[in-house]
Amino acid sequence: VHGEEIAHVISESRDVLEEMIDNCSRISPEIEQHLEYEMNRNKELEEILHTKETALEAMEARLEATEAKLQQTEDSHDLLQQNLLEVELVKNGLEAKVDKKRKELADKEEEIVKLKGHGGGQPIPNIDDLQEKFAKLEAKLEASQVNL
Repeated sequence: VHGEEIAHVISESRDVLEEMIDNCSRISPEIEQHLEYEMNRNKELEEILHTKETALEAMEARLEATEAKLQQTEDSHDLLQQNLLEVELVKNGLEAKVDKKRKELADKEEEIVKLKGHGGGQPIPNIDDLQEKFAKLEAKLEASQVNL
């Protein structure tokens, strides 16, 4: 009786083992197929990541170039501001000289009028020179204002 029981247990064990082998052989291709899918998906994700990293590097390079251009523009603006201040100082200096010359000319014209009044109406020979100098000074003033 003992032998029959052992034979029966061995028979059942063999059946269970055969069923397990069948299950394993059936499941194994599914697992392999799933693993292959996951590996392909992982490869796709790595390619996407690489593409995004490359794009990010390109964007960073463009940003650096833009920042450099901005700095250059700011430097140019500062230089232009400085040049404008220098031009303004020169302009103010020229205007002061012109004002001084106008005052001198007005004083001389006033002196001429006084001399004409006391000199019996005789013309003073330098009046034409003074008027010519005055006209030249006015022309220089206009030219310097146009240049500024």
